[in-house]
Amino acid sequence: MIPLRDDVPSRTIPFVNIGLIVSNVLVFIYQLGMGRKQLAVFCNTFGVIPARYFHDVVVTPGGWIAPVTAPDLIIPLFASMFLHGGWLHLIGNML
Repeated sequence: MIPLRDDVPSRTIPFVNIGLIVSNVLVFIYQLGMGRKQLAVFCNTFGVIPARYFHDVVVTPGGWIAPVTAPDLIIPLFASMFLHGGWLHLIGNML
């Protein structure tokens, strides 16, 4: 069962939770406004792709082979938390 309520009253407003939910929804709405090609580039840039972590080169969206840099490895670890595959995925995660 998914807990929807708690018997222990909260004395504070959960600003961090609200901020994360709003951020996730805004990024998802931004994703919805993209075309297929732009969305593919966006997801390849900010999504976690395991091959990047096991090889020393990466293929860019333009088809070029480039060395993997530290930002290529670190940024997707945080940015991928805001990528969702659909409304149900977003709602399930935010719940």
